[in-house]
Parts: sequence; structure tokens; C-alpha cells
Amino acid sequence: MADVHTKQQRSFNMAQIKGKDTRPELLVRKFLFANGFRYRLNDKKLPGKPDIVLPQYKGRWESSMNEQIKDLPDFDTVEREVQRHLKKMKL
Repeated sequence: MADVHTKQQRSFNMAQIKGKDTRPELLVRKFLFANGFRYRLNDKKLPGKPDIVLPQYKGRWESSMNEQIKDLPDFDTVEREVQRHLKKMKL
């Protein structure tokens, strides 16, 4: 399939995409740290080099999750998601 953008427009669009320290990622990191969870960033030992790794719980946050979040969600939604993921990891 042919690209619908010019080379300059595509370059500009891709330059605007920031992959590090996005607002949802920072919100999750602050929540985890405030609740006593210690994590590692960008662990090279794991496939895909996930953004956040919880070594004690064998959990991780992938950067592809950020792409699904268009706007910054309210804190209650993020908290419910984190709790749901923590329950899954404890199985």
C-alpha cells in the first residue's frame, strides 16, 4: 500500500511521537512507587525490553499499552487497572 503522506510530512509525524516518559507511564510509575512497589525501567534481559518491570511479581508494562491510551485517564481508572493486573500476576 502506498503511503498517503509525503516524505517530509511522514518525517514530521514520526518526530512528534515520543516514546519515553509518557503521561500514562509516569502516572503508573508514581502510583507503583507510592504504594511500595519497586521496579526496573527498560530491562534488557527480557524480550521486547519492556518499559516497567516488577521483578518481585514477574510483571511488566509494555510501551504498546501507551498507544492504546489516547487521553490521560482519570486516576480511579488507572488504579482499577493496576489492581486488576496485580490480581492476575498473583495467580
